[in-house]
Amino acid sequence: MSTRTGRRWAASLLAAPLLSAILMSGAGLGVPAAVAATNGGTTTTLAAPAQPAWPLPYTDDNDVPIFPAGISLGAATTWLGTALAVRIQQLVNLGNSIDASRVLPQQTKSNLNGTIVSDYHGLYGLLHKVANATDLAALQSVADSMVIDFRVNSVLLPSVHAIVTFEAQLIQVRKLQGIETALQTAIGSVQSGKLASQLGNLASDFGDKLTSVVNADQLAVSQLLNLTPSDYPIDAVMGDAQATLTSSIATLKNADGDLRQILNALGGANLGIGAVRSVFSLRTRLQKH
Repeated sequence: MSTRTGRRWAASLLAAPLLSAILMSGAGLGVPAAVAATNGGTTTTLAAPAQPAWPLPYTDDNDVPIFPAGISLGAATTWLGTALAVRIQQLVNLGNSIDASRVLPQQTKSNLNGTIVSDYHGLYGLLHKVANATDLAALQSVADSMVIDFRVNSVLLPSVHAIVTFEAQLIQVRKLQGIETALQTAIGSVQSGKLASQLGNLASDFGDKLTSVVNADQLAVSQLLNLTPSDYPIDAVMGDAQATLTSSIATLKNADGDLRQILNALGGANLGIGAVRSVFSLRTRLQKH
């Protein structure tokens, strides 16, 4: 598939024709051969070497799938072809979601789409290798690459979901930043110099809090956008992102406290009703956030 120019991703499984050919040659998943040992004339069945239970879920990107001893070439081909096709479909779905998003800025969309297109080509190339594989060693190499080189489910998807959360919050914060001028205008109408000074300090604190949220959230988005499969596991990065989000929410609640004090004081300063309304309706956006 060529790089898109504003068109939506196809909704159907783009890997279907190639996958169908793979499945035609496949068989049911085989069961690992039993491993036995003799101990004093008694045969004892031993557990297989420690490895993830087979078959793994098709979307598992935490464990590299190791084909068990005794599995047929057809069964391994079928499983791996399906696992690759599932990932390709996930990329198609993700691309559609990103294109349709009203939250993501255009540059972020462009960055994410570039990654998706690259991964799509890479995974589709692996699907071709599966179709042409003649032994388990070749399939194992593809299985290794499918997980280690892409990490669709353990890196890409969780990072994109976190980015969307941050961008949604940033939209609301920037709307709130848009009322700062209205606040200053309303405060400028206050006759009492002492009250005006107090309200000015609150307004300044309100603005500083919003700026700190924007800076923290933008940094988190940048870090998430820069994640690559080689960064797996991303637990620490995701933990930091969650901590940033929690902190930003708390900061916004504190900013709401500043705004509430300002509005209460403005209402008590006998200002024109229009001056108060100019910021009161926007406070509700913060409360709904």
